[in-house]
Amino acid sequence: MVAAFATDAARFDFFATLNAVVGSATLAAQVFLFAHVLRVFGFHGTLLIEPVILMVGLAAAIVHPGLLSIAVLDGGRKIIHYALLKPTKEGLYAALPAEAQFIAKPLLDTFVYRLGSLIGAGYFTATLQWGMTATFRRLFLVAVSLLWAANSWRLGAIAERSAEPAPA
Repeated sequence: MVAAFATDAARFDFFATLNAVVGSATLAAQVFLFAHVLRVFGFHGTLLIEPVILMVGLAAAIVHPGLLSIAVLDGGRKIIHYALLKPTKEGLYAALPAEAQFIAKPLLDTFVYRLGSLIGAGYFTATLQWGMTATFRRLFLVAVSLLWAANSWRLGAIAERSAEPAPA
């Protein structure tokens, strides 16, 4: 990636601009889109958006690899994650009893997320050591995203079922 930039200043400028665009777009999406998206797609559809966006971005990165495709992929994922997925996940906690919230939320927000980061770093390091191509790594991540999408759909469906009033 360093070879993509002529100078350190150009690299800093690129990432500063990217982070400013991602941050601004995240704020705008959360303020103006979140409530509408949740109303239209429900929990299951909203939870499904991030893995689907990731699969589309990975497919684009397979077809057209490069810094720009990776930047768009990561930026789009961050926007969707922070503007739509995190508030939706917080809504899932709201349906739980307080005792369960105090156990589940910290466990998921710290242990599971950090474990996922550790596995991701280990995965990347291992695939580099095993000599796997970038295309293979992306295809594997598409498969993982499919599993993530199925899990998101199931969790959202469970949440929506539990939110429905019981039949009289």
